[in-house]
Amino acid sequence: MRLRLHASALATLAVFFIAGPAAAQVEPPAGEPGQHTLVFRSLEDPNVSSHPNACPFPGANLFLGATLSSIETDAGDSRVVNEAVHQIGTAAACGLITTAPLVPFYIEFALNQGHHRGNTFVAVGACQVVSDNVPRPGIALAGCALRVTQGPEGFLGGIAASMSIFNPLRLQGAGTGSFWTLRAYTTEN
Repeated sequence: MRLRLHASALATLAVFFIAGPAAAQVEPPAGEPGQHTLVFRSLEDPNVSSHPNACPFPGANLFLGATLSSIETDAGDSRVVNEAVHQIGTAAACGLITTAPLVPFYIEFALNQGHHRGNTFVAVGACQVVSDNVPRPGIALAGCALRVTQGPEGFLGGIAASMSIFNPLRLQGAGTGSFWTLRAYTTEN
């Protein structure tokens, strides 16, 4: 009897130690209900219209057309391993460059793939130039913080943020583009 109990206890412990931790690990949710987060790359593309439908800045002097692509990261360290997995849409943007470090910026993201296929998100705010000489003089590094003001049916609001490279002189070795994170809140999942 004692041997059977001992064997049964060992079997139970083995199941717990082998399956228990794996079964107990619950992945955190990808987001709360009603929020959607997109992470993608934009790269200036002369084949995409650089004039958005509704630029709100009279006298705008910056116009950009870009292709949007999904990205792939290394799950172990989040390093980007592929900046252009699939084309997911296009973007058209305008801005007003002056001598100030803050550039008013407006962008329309038109998505043509996946869950948000056929949806357009519109965002407005400002981009701040943080460097104009890295990786070399004439290339500007900037960060954009934009309020997402329009989206698909059920859209409540959101934010779009970027890490951007502007190469207005088209210098060798750097393209104009951004890595974007867009968080949209909706009434539905």
